[in-house]
This record gives sequence, C-alpha cells and structure tokens, in this order.
Amino acid sequence: MVTVLRQLDALERHAENSAALSHQIAAHYHFDYLLLREDIQRIRTVVQDYLTPQRGQLRDPAAMLGEYTGEVDTP
Repeated sequence: MVTVLRQLDALERHAENSAALSHQIAAHYHFDYLLLREDIQRIRTVVQDYLTPQRGQLRDPAAMLGEYTGEVDTP
C-alpha cells in the first residue's frame, strides 16, 4: 500500500505538469485536472486510513467522479 501512495504522488506530479502545459495548447476537449486531483486525494485518504486505521471498520469512501474530459465552450 505504501507503493500505491508513491504512485499517487507520481500521478499527481504528472497531472500538475500536464495541467501547466494544457494552458498553452488550444484543444477541442478540456481535461478537468481539478476533478482528477480530487479523486487522487480521495484514493490517498482511503489508503492512508487503511494503513493507519482509527477504528475497527473502514468508513465508506466518497464516490469518485471519473469524468475528466468535456468539450470546450467556443465563444
């Protein structure tokens, strides 16, 4: 599970770099990096809770959104 946390860190860094580059490119579709970051944080929270349980049973994780692409509004 610690490996999963390291992979989430790497994924988050990659997403941040991609988000910075996406502002420079005009595209027909928009990738929602904020939603991706929120889902990564949800996964990280569940893994950390699993590694350091605060109570006997795991709590229900928040629902993941999973929809990161959408059409760009054209003026």
